[in-house]
Amino acid sequence: MQAHQDLQDLLNYIEAHLEQSLSVGELAERAGYSRWHFQRIFVAVTGLSPAGYIRARRLSEAARLLRETRCKILPLALRYGFESQAAFTRAFRQHFGLTPGAARHPGVRLALQSPLQINTFFGGPMLKPDLVTEPPRTVIGFRSRFMSALSPEANNLEVIPGLWQKLFPRISEIQSADPEISLGVIIAEADCEGELDYLAGKPVTHTDQIPEGMSVLQLPGGLYARFTHTGPLSDIRKTMSRIYTEWAPQSGYEFDQRPDIEIYDHRFRPDLGQTIFDVLVPVKKAV
Repeated sequence: MQAHQDLQDLLNYIEAHLEQSLSVGELAERAGYSRWHFQRIFVAVTGLSPAGYIRARRLSEAARLLRETRCKILPLALRYGFESQAAFTRAFRQHFGLTPGAARHPGVRLALQSPLQINTFFGGPMLKPDLVTEPPRTVIGFRSRFMSALSPEANNLEVIPGLWQKLFPRISEIQSADPEISLGVIIAEADCEGELDYLAGKPVTHTDQIPEGMSVLQLPGGLYARFTHTGPLSDIRKTMSRIYTEWAPQSGYEFDQRPDIEIYDHRFRPDLGQTIFDVLVPVKKAV
């Protein structure tokens, strides 16, 4: 998605194919991105995951037809991709808080998801990262799975601090650790949907001995856009949203399927409530 019109075109495509099979992988391919980077941009711009948005639109259209027509529930369920009336009813209840039958009662109000229109998401001062070529690195630390800051189910502020709390008392066990910096590495699998791995660790020069419970990760290096996050740690979502909604569409670069890197040095002082650290996003020149 090199401009906001590309995202609007994709939303229009979703709308035209609500009654047909739609996969996140197919949408990512149409957008020209990896599955994860597509989802990241979609959530940053809309606040919804692609799958969540599609599901909400299908249920909303089904609810509208329930209210406006005498269509039976099972044909509606099958029309919008549910394998059975029971599956449709469960999803409907989870989304709206009542059954499809109850939705037909006069006076019942439903929070329907309208088709999204991208009008004012882009604009404002453009971010200006440094484009840097990072060397390959070896990192040792604690690794765990979490939900991204750009996911509606985000738990990054619950999982990630715990990894650092485990690491700091045991840094002395990591041989040849760089004393100046620590690295937070974000690893995305090709088919993930908001679910990532995070490694809180130290760059090292050798891996002769890996402390118990820790993992080792080889970073390939390459071209990165380096942004600086300044402010409360809880505002990292805002920084990431700006990267994907303001800088990316205008930059002339595409995201690459390599780990994101957070670099923590002497500037990082969460005890003072004003954190400063670098966020490195892997990129390549747009074709």
